[in-house]
Parts: sequence; structure tokens; C-alpha cells
Amino acid sequence: MVNKTFWTNEHGLRDTKFEFTSFIETRLANIEEFSQKIASAIPEIREILNGDIKRYNESPQYNNLVGIDGSNTTPNKDPYLTTFNVNAVGYLQFKSKNPPARFLKSYELISVPTPNFSSTYMHLRRDILEMKALLKITDESKADIVFMDGSINSQALWNARMQQLKISPYIVPDTSIDLYKRIFKTPDGLWSKVIERLKSVRVVWIPKRIVGKSFVNRLLRENPDLDIPSEATNEVFSLILQPDEILGPFTFEKWVQTSTSTARKFVKDIQTLYYKPPFRTASAIKLEFHKNFLPDLEKLIATIKKEYSIYYNQIKPMIWAHTIAKNENMDLNGLDSAVKRLAILNCKDSTLRSIIQTRFANQFY
Repeated sequence: MVNKTFWTNEHGLRDTKFEFTSFIETRLANIEEFSQKIASAIPEIREILNGDIKRYNESPQYNNLVGIDGSNTTPNKDPYLTTFNVNAVGYLQFKSKNPPARFLKSYELISVPTPNFSSTYMHLRRDILEMKALLKITDESKADIVFMDGSINSQALWNARMQQLKISPYIVPDTSIDLYKRIFKTPDGLWSKVIERLKSVRVVWIPKRIVGKSFVNRLLRENPDLDIPSEATNEVFSLILQPDEILGPFTFEKWVQTSTSTARKFVKDIQTLYYKPPFRTASAIKLEFHKNFLPDLEKLIATIKKEYSIYYNQIKPMIWAHTIAKNENMDLNGLDSAVKRLAILNCKDSTLRSIIQTRFANQFY
């Protein structure tokens, strides 16, 4: 669609009526063209992937499940320090005779110099807390499956974000990069411990968003006559699969290219698959897990099928963990306002009081 700028000195939209009509007609044509291309491509793609698309028989389900997710507050900034709160919640859905506590919650209140702060740093701290929750829960309970939000390939993802941070003109990246190296690049770092834990504990990563760019690029590279709209990349798995079908499992790097040598050292042991729940309108779910648990695949899929909610396009343990993490975060604005008010009340020196009022708490004149 060609964008067009139009001008008018009249009230209302009389002069733009034609433009809106044209927009609607063009948009309808685009939707029809997109749908026709997809409809034509699906049979060809299914034929190409014939050996990787399958169904599994009905199987018993796992009963003791954990979902882990995290959240962060909106950062509270002043000219010198930025404060934020991250949390991680483990929701324990156990049906054993002596179930553990229903929730495990953790919070971290963090302040960093404002020039060093970025949303990347805040989100990294949140992901780190989620990994700590994974280790603690698997130390203290015997879950059949632990579901995690995101991707096992987080090291490569965070490496790319650190590279972007280095070229930002507004942020001093040292704080973020030092934290990243400490967690992901050291032999005894937190990430190494998580990867080791995957070999003995049934941990399954479920990304909220599926990115199909690498998948589509490889299909087009190997099948140049295939006509797939570029807009279909993130929905391609939902379009290809029929309800209750699975694409995979296959090695992580069959369809995804990792960006770092560190990540490539371990993803050879990681399996991935795409499962479409038993509803025609459902979106596909991506699962990532260690190859040691391939023999448990039928039971794993049966558990996903049982716990899936079409309203949220997610499984129930993850819905609970996400909801609690989002709604039980700390009232950071209220806490910070109280601290600044106290700083003014306690200050006896008029010069210092003026600085506090104008640079930290000018809402308290």
C-alpha cells in the first residue's frame, strides 16, 4: 500500500472520504491476496514437511506441574538513580498426597545510576530471577514438568541485545554487559547451572511469541518456487498444522540458526516441536526441552493438551504464574514517593533541602 499525505482546511473528514474508501478497498484486496497465497502454499509446505508432521496417541498425563514467569514494574527515574522491581513466581500445581506450597514468589528491588539504566538491563534482571526460581523449585520439590516462559536459547538472544546496547548513544552499557557476562559467560555462572539442570529435570520452555523467520527463510532457500507471504512468518506454524498435529521433534538448529558459539555448544542437545491444540482457531505452541526426555513425548503432549486454555493460548500453570507475577508486584511509585517526602522532612539544611526538592522530589513543594 502506498502512503499518501493529504491536507485540508475544513472541519470533519469530507475531503478525505475518497482516501478512506480507497484504503478500505486496497486493504480488502491485500487480505484476499494474502489468504490466497497462504491457501496455495499450505499443501506444498505440508508435502515438504511430510516426514515431520505427525499425531500422537492418547496417553496418561503428568500430574505435578510447575509454571514459572516473571514481571517488572515501570521504572522510577530521577536524574541520578533509577529504581525498579522485578519478581518471579512459581505456580505449583501438584496432585500428590502431600503437595508443596501452592506458590513460590521472589522479589528484587534494584537501583542503578540513571545513565546506566536501560529496559534491557531491567528485563535481564527479571530473566535472571526466573532462572533462580527454576533452580530453587527443582531443588525443593519433585515436579513432573517445569514450564518456563521464553526460550532455552536465551544466551544468544541476550548476546544480540548486548550488541545493540553498545551502540546506543543514550546509555552507558557497562552495568548491563558486566551482568550478562557474569550470568552467561562464566563456567560457574547461573546459566551453566540451568543448562546442567535440564539434563536431569523435565523442563519445557514455551515462548509467548513464535518467530518463524528462520523457518520460512530456509523453506524458501530450499524451495525457491514456493510463494509464502513474508507477513506469514510468525503464524506459519498455526497455518500449516491441523488441530492436534505436531511438527517435530527435531534438533533445535534444524530450523533455527543460533548466533553465538556459546549457544551452539549446548543446543545440539535441545529438541523443539510445534503443537497445535485441538481447536481449529488455536495458535501453535512451541516447546523446547532436552533430548533426554524424548521418550516422554507422548505423555508431555497429553499434558499440554489437557492443560491448554483456548482463551489465553497458554497452559494453566503458566497462566497462573503470569497473572500472579503481573498483579502482585511492589507499589514502587508509592514507596519512592514516601522516601523522598521523608528526605525533605528530615533535612534541616536549606541548601540541601532545595536540592532535594528540585532534583529528586519537586512534587513536594
